Amino acid sequence: MDALLIYFSTPINVYFLILISFSTASIIIIGRDIKPIRNYVLKFKNINMNSMLLKYTRSLENNLSRVLSDDDIYSFTEIIWVKLDNKLVDINLNYVKIFRDYTYEQIISNNTNLISAEEEVILNKNPTQLKKIIRGKQVLLEIIKIKKENYVIFKAKNITSTNDLEQLFIKQNETNLQLMNQLTNPLIIYDQNKSPIFFNSSFKSFFSLDDDTLGKKPNESEILEILRQKKLLPYQANFREWKKQQLNIYNTLENREQWWYLQDGRTLRVISQANPMGGVTHIYENYTDKLALENETALLLSIQEQTINSLSEGIILFGTNGKVKLHNHQFNKIFKIVDNIQDLHIEKLLEEILKKDPSSKFNDILINVVSSGVNRKDHSNIMEFNKNILHYQSSILPDRSILYTFTDITASQNIENALIEKNKALSEADYIKTNFLNNISHELRAPLQNIIGFSDILEARLSNINKDQNIIDYINDIKRSGRELHHQINQILELTDLESNGLKHNQIGYSADNLSELLQSELNKLNFLDKKFIIKIHKEYKDEAAKKNSINSGFFKVFNQLIKIIDKNLVMDGDSEYEIIMSKITDHEFDQYIFNISYTEPINSKHIQSYLVMDDIYSPGSIEKTILEKYSQILGYQIDLSSEFNEFKIKVPIVAHES
Repeated sequence: MDALLIYFSTPINVYFLILISFSTASIIIIGRDIKPIRNYVLKFKNINMNSMLLKYTRSLENNLSRVLSDDDIYSFTEIIWVKLDNKLVDINLNYVKIFRDYTYEQIISNNTNLISAEEEVILNKNPTQLKKIIRGKQVLLEIIKIKKENYVIFKAKNITSTNDLEQLFIKQNETNLQLMNQLTNPLIIYDQNKSPIFFNSSFKSFFSLDDDTLGKKPNESEILEILRQKKLLPYQANFREWKKQQLNIYNTLENREQWWYLQDGRTLRVISQANPMGGVTHIYENYTDKLALENETALLLSIQEQTINSLSEGIILFGTNGKVKLHNHQFNKIFKIVDNIQDLHIEKLLEEILKKDPSSKFNDILINVVSSGVNRKDHSNIMEFNKNILHYQSSILPDRSILYTFTDITASQNIENALIEKNKALSEADYIKTNFLNNISHELRAPLQNIIGFSDILEARLSNINKDQNIIDYINDIKRSGRELHHQINQILELTDLESNGLKHNQIGYSADNLSELLQSELNKLNFLDKKFIIKIHKEYKDEAAKKNSINSGFFKVFNQLIKIIDKNLVMDGDSEYEIIMSKITDHEFDQYIFNISYTEPINSKHIQSYLVMDDIYSPGSIEKTILEKYSQILGYQIDLSSEFNEFKIKVPIVAHES
């Protein structure tokens, strides 16, 4: 059944089936006119009716005045009866068979009629069809009435089977015509006189022929001439000779196939089928789109081949049978293959590859490829081949073919190994630095604490017993230098923690009342500075911040660094005191903490409008600047210093602040 479906899936085979159907039906119709076989066949066919035939023969022997001839009596196809003055006078064997319960004499004597008197009236010498019930079955009889001298002879043929076949043929013919009319390919059938007897709607539309033109029933020569005028034929230098060759099929009766390249760019495959009884069938298959698709496919395959051959990765595709379906030049180059490996099974392929490097491992790839399609899986790994490092990866395609990609990562692997070694060396150096700083911080802090401690003791005792101000100033200088050096060491350690992300921050709760205490605590850590700073909270902010808030501890570190930077850039030298008033403004992005600096003016000094010199507010490479940038980067703070308004701002992102 599948083979039949495949066979009839192509248009040309359907057309030939239709032609065969036409031929078969023609033979059936022609068979009606074949002369009946002689009556001796009847005798052999009806051997089971010996008793009836014997009775009928005896009747013939007793009745010497028969009207019917022997041919009529033993007719194979006709039912014959003779009447004289509306009385049966003679019947043949077929008539007796209809009334088989009666003998010849009984039928004649009883005047047993097959048809009624009314039906006899309408009969004449032309065949007339009548439906009758014979032995419980409806049959169709074709009857003629012949007058011979005083006799009326009736001859009837049972055409029931023939009529059924004719109806079947008509229906089949109508079905075939409907089928051909629905075909997308143009089709036309000519008879032996080259006149069209059928054409489908595709033929009309494809060649732009209207009903008026085709209604005139032009022959094939005239239709070719019309198509030439419409420029729907291939261009011919000698059209007369070409048309002669086209029409020669009516003489040769040889089937043919042609390719027509029309002047409008379309391409037709013309199949011509000669009818042995005369006539030709032409089928026009439009191959324009198919050829365009084939050309496009060929182009895409060419582009695909060029593309995969230009890849730096090796590509190979295995079918479900484990054989190579596709590969590129880079695959051959990686595995040093010189022979053609197309359609080679993977086992044979690996035999060739292992000759180059027997130590290579392909077990996972082999198992995956030889597995059945449903058991194949995507996988990847790294392997070595011929001292090169390869990364391979598989991909399962929809048809269960498996595609492998091989990438030579030798160079990148060497770079990665070098980077790992370098990173290891840097980690070791960082570890040494950290240990050094931890050790040196202890070794420096201990003597500094001693210096600062003994300086405090000396200052206390000398202030009581020695009024020499110079000695007291010297001791103060020692204390200040010690504290500053101690602070710088802490700065270095803090910077180290920031660079290694080891410094931890937490949220510190505050209110307006204790915020000044927290900030003043940071200022007190800077007691080695010449200048003194006093922090105050603006009254309006106190009222606004009645409820408790929180801020990151890094905020106070940033404040500490800014004070040291500002200390270096204030215009007043020597011991002096400054007041810092803090306020706060909130917008949709930041909480802005604003610190305004004012100078507590000593006696006999002039009022100064600006206290900050902003030209060189940041010393390049200073530790304060470095720590400030680190904190700002980690916490997302923004710093703004203004000499015009003697203030600096710390902008804290709201999101970071709330977190």
